[in-house]
Amino acid sequence: MTYSFQDLTNGNVYTDTQADQTEVNIRDHVHGANGVAELTGNHTLAGVWTFQSGISANGWVAASSYASFNLARAAATSANKTLIVDVTSTMTANDTVPSTTPIFPIYPGVIVSNGYTLTINGPVVGNPMHQWLSGFAGGDGAANFDLKFGVGTINSIRPEWFGAKGNNSTDCTSAFNIAFLVAGCSNYAVSDAGYFYDYGFEIVMVNGIYRVTATSGNFAITAKTGMSGVSPKHTHIYNVGTGSALKTFSGYFSVYRNFAVIGTSSSEDGIVLDTSGGTAGIKYANMSGVESKYHGRHGLVHRSSWATNYYDCEFSENKGLGIYVTAEGGQGSANGVTFLNCNASHNGGASASVTFNDDKGGVKIEGAAVVNFIGGIYEYNNAWDFIIAKSNSYPTRVL
Repeated sequence: MTYSFQDLTNGNVYTDTQADQTEVNIRDHVHGANGVAELTGNHTLAGVWTFQSGISANGWVAASSYASFNLARAAATSANKTLIVDVTSTMTANDTVPSTTPIFPIYPGVIVSNGYTLTINGPVVGNPMHQWLSGFAGGDGAANFDLKFGVGTINSIRPEWFGAKGNNSTDCTSAFNIAFLVAGCSNYAVSDAGYFYDYGFEIVMVNGIYRVTATSGNFAITAKTGMSGVSPKHTHIYNVGTGSALKTFSGYFSVYRNFAVIGTSSSEDGIVLDTSGGTAGIKYANMSGVESKYHGRHGLVHRSSWATNYYDCEFSENKGLGIYVTAEGGQGSANGVTFLNCNASHNGGASASVTFNDDKGGVKIEGAAVVNFIGGIYEYNNAWDFIIAKSNSYPTRVL
């Protein structure tokens, strides 16, 4: 594999001698040397040491050299070069980054929408981990958008791109919702039956605690695609509000994995799969290694979603139910749902005496058809471990 140094000022690829000198400069800089500027001469220290693969061999165009993002993008496209976003670069008109123009955001570079629409069809390189998109609202998560990534431009979307920080301090509510809307717009496809399909562009989180705020009766995050973290011990979505944390109605084939949704005693539900948001249904979704705990109401509400599987998930220590499978408010029964090696324990709050209608305990199932529990822990709840209503169309099986 080959590497190259490239100058961000003029876009030229360094000679071997210049590259060797720059490597020495960076090493000296790491060890505290102060002669870096003299050694680099006219070559920018910010020249990036990067894989040649995926970057234009013709060099760079830096946004810092142009008065607007549109001018920088046009220059990069005209010269068949990679566009480096190295400063705050403001749009002055709607624009499209063509498939022939890679875009490379580097800290602290950011594209400011200024009310205009941006379509990115060129590959995004460099794996940016900072906020490099500002002012975009995301559109409606479907056909109408102000920011859209074309097929093959990215593998996933990070909430950090829109300002999220997993520092247990920054409110990430808006960043997550914009990220999901952009992912939904970028993936948008509808079948004849009206189902949303989700084939990629999941939201990917890193280690950290992402603080979100839900108002009473509402959701902090509405997910339109799948999402993943590092592990439920290391990636947390922490709802400090009085509403519910996460709602998804993303459609077919969504995958949720390796994160935890944490609430407080004054919050409502943790995770809600809900088709009442206007879609015809959620099918073939998979959730693995996900936890939903410490909520003031239920850990998981599975509402009218078909053929959904849960693997190694935990819905424990919630004041209401750990798992609530219901057709209430949806567009049909919850059909063909499987829980494999899951945990719904220590739910129900402190109440010692409750009725079936109090919705407290481990698992409650009503209006469902074929719900399977295979392995797992569904006991040690402060009320009922299982509540199975007569309204179920077919048997519930606990194996």
